[in-house]
Amino acid sequence: MDMKPGERLFFYTTTGWMMWNFLASSLLKQVVPVLYDGSLMYPEPDSLWRMYEETQAVVIGANPGYVTLLEKRALYPRINSSCRTCASPCWPAPP
Repeated sequence: MDMKPGERLFFYTTTGWMMWNFLASSLLKQVVPVLYDGSLMYPEPDSLWRMYEETQAVVIGANPGYVTLLEKRALYPRINSSCRTCASPCWPAPP
């Protein structure tokens, strides 16, 4: 991952998922991990994306299930100019 000290990394994860270790290890490069505590869909379906926009993370990630839920609700968040990588690990998202 090509990140510089002070840049923000935002991945929605839990401590039981391997991406948590990825987030925690970002501290070794002085990257700022952005943590989100709460439901993906509360209080609004796009709460996670609003937080991403506020933090100006350069790398973001969420699971394909969340991306699919947004599509079903016709919510298409815009990716702002600070983002260099948008990842959706684990399994392929539907076409």
